[in-house]
Amino acid sequence: MSTVLPRDAALTTQEAADLLDVSRLTLVKLLETGKIPFHKVNAGRRVLVSDVLDHRTEMDKRRRVVEEAVHHNEMAGASVSDDSVADSGEFIAGTIDAQELVRRARARYGLA
Repeated sequence: MSTVLPRDAALTTQEAADLLDVSRLTLVKLLETGKIPFHKVNAGRRVLVSDVLDHRTEMDKRRRVVEEAVHHNEMAGASVSDDSVADSGEFIAGTIDAQELVRRARARYGLA
């Protein structure tokens, strides 16, 4: 069952994390680093539906980039390590940027 929410509705951190399909801890990191705006209500944080949906759109774009890169690597006969998959997950969620993803990959393969 789906629910329709106005774009200006405020979500709890758990509701926002669920909408993004990330852990609450990952969401809090995104909030604290300024990747997703939030406001405080008493002791808790609230996130606008519109900001969560905007971030989800960005996650979808990053997911497509990762899928294309994995496909190209597989076509070239290269394997993808578990560490690379984990790094890709962080990139998709938005907790690391493309530069950090590339830096980690280069370091992993001795290309730093």
